[in-house]
Amino acid sequence: DEFEHDHNKLKLNWQWNHNPVNKLWSFTARPGYLRLKTGNLATNILNARNTLTQRTEGPFCSGSTLIELSNMIVGDYAGLVALQNTYGTVGVKISSNGNKYVIMSVNGGEGDPEEMEQIELSIDRVFFKIEFDFEDSRDVAEFYYSLDGAKWIKIGGDLAMKYTLDHFMGYRIGLFNYATQQIGGFADFEYFHYSRT
Repeated sequence: DEFEHDHNKLKLNWQWNHNPVNKLWSFTARPGYLRLKTGNLATNILNARNTLTQRTEGPFCSGSTLIELSNMIVGDYAGLVALQNTYGTVGVKISSNGNKYVIMSVNGGEGDPEEMEQIELSIDRVFFKIEFDFEDSRDVAEFYYSLDGAKWIKIGGDLAMKYTLDHFMGYRIGLFNYATQQIGGFADFEYFHYSRT
């Protein structure tokens, strides 16, 4: 999806993680981009609103995106998620001093997510990718970022995917932006590319 929509209507392969707050997402606010604006505080991806997801498929698949960060504010976290009750995220978080960090974190199904790795970032555009391997029940997701869209750098650890019925069957990949300290910031996603290889 290149997000080249002239109206705020999603393709049928997308699904929100909660009932959406429609005033907080848009294809038309900046044509050619999906804008996700924060409107409530969240402590983690499971209670964040307006996470836009679609199904993953075996034996292999991946999803990638490019995010513009210049309008995110302190405490905002935006990126990609491998979503189930046991989840993994890769994205950018704005720290209390305004610095940007690429962060990969996982949650084992209980409590707060564990930050596996963080890297300070000095630019306002960054690429993210998650690769899923379901072959022979390996069930692992790996997380990457890139500064140029060509050279991918693995970050953090692998997510051992666990299947429960807390949310839905299987794993979904999703685009997210949520606020942990104050509302009103937004992230612009330039595209979402999905591959079954």
